[in-house]
Amino acid sequence: MVSHHAFISYNSQDGEIVHEIARRLVQDKGIFCWLDVWSLIPGRAWQNEIEAAISNCDVMLVALGKHGVGAWHHEEFRTAIDLFAEKPDERRVIPLLLPGAGPDANNLIPQFLRRFTYIDLRSGITPHQLDRLAAGIRGEPPGPPGGLRTSRPFTTTSSAPREISPWERRTLSRIDSILRVTERWVSSIQNRDGGLPSDADGTSSCTWTSAGMVYAINRRQRTPASAHWLRRTLTWVLDNRNRDGGVPLVIPGDPSITDATAQALLACAEMQRVIPGWEPETTSDDLIDWLLNRQQPSGGWAWRTSDEDAWTASTAYALHALSVANDVLGERPGLRDAITSGLSWLRDTRNDDCGWGSQAGRASQPAVSGLAMFCLTEIGLREFAAESGDYLRQKQNDEGGWQSTIDRPTGHSIIRFGDAHALAGMASAAYFDHEDVVRRGFDALIKSFKGSYFQYGDTAMKTWPTRDGLLAISAVASSVRAPGPEY
Repeated sequence: MVSHHAFISYNSQDGEIVHEIARRLVQDKGIFCWLDVWSLIPGRAWQNEIEAAISNCDVMLVALGKHGVGAWHHEEFRTAIDLFAEKPDERRVIPLLLPGAGPDANNLIPQFLRRFTYIDLRSGITPHQLDRLAAGIRGEPPGPPGGLRTSRPFTTTSSAPREISPWERRTLSRIDSILRVTERWVSSIQNRDGGLPSDADGTSSCTWTSAGMVYAINRRQRTPASAHWLRRTLTWVLDNRNRDGGVPLVIPGDPSITDATAQALLACAEMQRVIPGWEPETTSDDLIDWLLNRQQPSGGWAWRTSDEDAWTASTAYALHALSVANDVLGERPGLRDAITSGLSWLRDTRNDDCGWGSQAGRASQPAVSGLAMFCLTEIGLREFAAESGDYLRQKQNDEGGWQSTIDRPTGHSIIRFGDAHALAGMASAAYFDHEDVVRRGFDALIKSFKGSYFQYGDTAMKTWPTRDGLLAISAVASSVRAPGPEY
């Protein structure tokens, strides 16, 4: 039996060039790769074969070409990143930029893969780049160009950028368990119409809560098949948009709001990663247009109407959604300008203590600041977001949590969940600088977990706190799995 040194994950439309790379690795370097067309045995269940191959290979090569990311392509490297956390001293993930891919590496490489050093083959499969690829598979430094490094037999040993601590291992295991049981709970309370309850099981379906929950869960989704009930929920949300194209607070006829529309767009983008082509492109375009048309001249977004002042949380959600849509769905007219203007608003409205208030000029609030940090990190501005870490450290209470905030836009009161939002911000942007704060914050948030859902205090509110809690613990998991502070 051939021992495979690496698994190659690729879009089948890029198959010709990927097969050539695999042949060159075998012929020139003696490195054997698991490639579906070479390795799948006719008559066997191919899904099981692929899962076994990923588990048995210590290195995954993620090929990224002009045809983008395919459905199973995406799930394969998501699985590899999860396995990376189990054996960080043995497993590696290496993105490959293929010939014919676009010029911007950041747009080519999915956000959660950008932490890994990539191999650039866009100018062709040159001897130097093939040497670098072989070195990465072997787990050794590539050395200078020109073949000055002596070759050696393949080995699976490598040096990990950092060692995951016992607390981190326990926390990852706990988070994985919470994610599983919570998803089962959410699917069990799904209403007959496909929507999710507004506050607790048995209440009427709510478009805002449903959209946000699809995003929160799908952000950690692993297989297209398991997305079925989430797709049904998101379809219900999109079917219940208002005539203006926006997503209402609860049901059609309620005012369209920025937070719900942005979270619906995020959910559409994440669903597109899992099931490409699952919904008409015009649906996402309508959501994008609604957000673009509601951006204020200042660059911010109001929660509801354009005649009220912009809200920090709404602006952060809108920026996050438009940036992800730009990455996943492609550029649209005016999209980059809107993102730039929105970022300028967040930069200009941050207070001297490096926190954000609910609106420009208001006192900083931990929940709002954490949400802004999380959204900024998600769109690639980790360094800027991390500058607010000291503010959240100072505002952490004796129990390890943070104060919630109640925003009061026109006619409503919106709770910003302090323990969840602040933890999401700290974990995503400043984990390695404030690990002790994240640990205490995680323990504080888990006190709100009631076995299968998160609950806000002593209230009956479960659904939206679960949405916020899932985003927070997912942010913790992503940072724990990161190789180190330089990513």
